[in-house]
Amino acid sequence: MIITIKNLTEELIKIIQSDIINIPKENILDLYESWSQTNEKSSKWVFDKKNISEKQFLPLNPYLLGIDFPYWFGNISAKKRIMVIGIDPLRNENVFNKVKADKNNDVLIGTPYALHSIKMREGRTRPYWEFINSLSQDHFVYLTDIYKTFFYTDSSKKERSYVYYKQHPSKLSSIKNILEQEIELLKPDLIITLGKESIVQLTEQKCNKLSRNISLNKTHLKSFPNIPIIPLVHLSGATRKANIIDFMIANNLNTSNFEKRWQYGLGYSTIIKNYINR
Repeated sequence: MIITIKNLTEELIKIIQSDIINIPKENILDLYESWSQTNEKSSKWVFDKKNISEKQFLPLNPYLLGIDFPYWFGNISAKKRIMVIGIDPLRNENVFNKVKADKNNDVLIGTPYALHSIKMREGRTRPYWEFINSLSQDHFVYLTDIYKTFFYTDSSKKERSYVYYKQHPSKLSSIKNILEQEIELLKPDLIITLGKESIVQLTEQKCNKLSRNISLNKTHLKSFPNIPIIPLVHLSGATRKANIIDFMIANNLNTSNFEKRWQYGLGYSTIIKNYINR
């Protein structure tokens, strides 16, 4: 079957409603439509946590709940389909306060790295945007997370969702099955992970030092042995600048071309383009 945006969206909605959050199809389509117009405020994006699927295995008193729907950029018929995988849809109290959402009972819907939002693209998540936008000029780039729901296990905020899931391995197979459905649907030519935690959680393997040449860290999933996985040093502002610089040097970039932090995303795009084109 030839993948189109229409059938990709239709199949994703089935996965979302069954395995992530059961909200009306119209609400999901409205969100995707508003995001394509970069107008998040025009659609409802705050929902009751009661809609979240049992397959997300929420703890008893989850706090600051967030869900990111998969999102994409570029032409789906482009040269390559690239899947970029993060760890989970992190949320903070400020955004709940701003929209007057209930921190214990509501869930906020968004996209990975909030790349549907012009404000975020031009601000805190600009390095991610520069990376994804540059790649999507020639390729189809699909963004998703390993864990679809973010939460703290209670209001103390001492334990976040991926830590909780790691401590309950019986729940992991169901959680990861959702991601495998996405991989099967998209059939990407390449999977990229950002940060140590993402590659460790995805592959269940020990993580080598990430600030090396990407050819040394390339790996695969047992269930998808023909799809290469390239782990990258995280673009987060919390990542030490020295680690990112070491990573770019190890991948043959002249770091003087990428002096500002947002330009690191362009450097990452160059690294991946060089890998694809060699």
